[in-house]
Amino acid sequence: MAVRILSIDGGGLRGLLPLWVLREIEAYTGKKVFDCFDFFAGSSTGGIISAGLTIPKDATSKAPKLTIENIIQLYEERGKDIFPSGGWFTEKWKKCPYSYPFRPMFSNHGMKAVLEEFFQSYTIRDCLKPIMIPTYSITRMEPLWFRSRITHPSERNIIDSALADAYNVSLVDALMAATAAPTYLPAYPIIFGLDRNTNDVCIDGGIYQNNPTNAALVELFRNMPEYSQKFQLHNSPVIDLDDLFVLSIGTGRFNKSKEERLQLTNAGKLNWAQPAIDISMWGNAQAVDFQTNEWLDFGTQGKRK
Repeated sequence: MAVRILSIDGGGLRGLLPLWVLREIEAYTGKKVFDCFDFFAGSSTGGIISAGLTIPKDATSKAPKLTIENIIQLYEERGKDIFPSGGWFTEKWKKCPYSYPFRPMFSNHGMKAVLEEFFQSYTIRDCLKPIMIPTYSITRMEPLWFRSRITHPSERNIIDSALADAYNVSLVDALMAATAAPTYLPAYPIIFGLDRNTNDVCIDGGIYQNNPTNAALVELFRNMPEYSQKFQLHNSPVIDLDDLFVLSIGTGRFNKSKEERLQLTNAGKLNWAQPAIDISMWGNAQAVDFQTNEWLDFGTQGKRK
């Protein structure tokens, strides 16, 4: 039995692109995306989609609450709130040239309001299928991963249960942390782990893992016995390449023209600030694409479009 992985890149409102692809998959297969995949990994906007596809209708339901059309509607109708392109805050920011280098472009109030509306009090543990979403703690200066696996205690001991509870954060907090793109949105503080007295101030995981495919593969290869036990993800605690199916969907290309990019040749810190973030996210997604194709020997048939 193959383990089917869906991996979705970060990219803000360009998250509509993978949503449109997934809508076509549903039309072609006659199945819901939820039923087509076993493991959902998403960076930034991909994390919103992954979580949205896997939350239940209610506490006792085994059916997902949101459809692809629901999530597309969220992006199309509430996108301006999630990823604002204007408004009072932005206009004020634009009119204060001295504040330009010192504060985020946007407030995160709209993002939080929309996430609270759609994800309510759901936690990572509530997701019907395992998910994996990256963020980066500038408190610890290290990557953090929101993973279903570590929120589900085994039956081994009390300590394991305490660890599971400590890492079972709300989806609203997880997604706020995972989408806090530097220069665009403020970093987001969360309590994550056994130290309940220290905030992890987090930024967008796309900074280091905008394409989470490799991380998902490593997570499954390293921890398949747990996934087999906790989620019945595979009929064996051992997995090899023949047991994997991976669909990795990007969110488009870095959209600056060659002329605009070449203007950075002799740019200083201020002019590099925002392009450096964009190039970092696009570049590491390309790197993961190359690494995964080489590692799994996908060849041209495995190349992402």
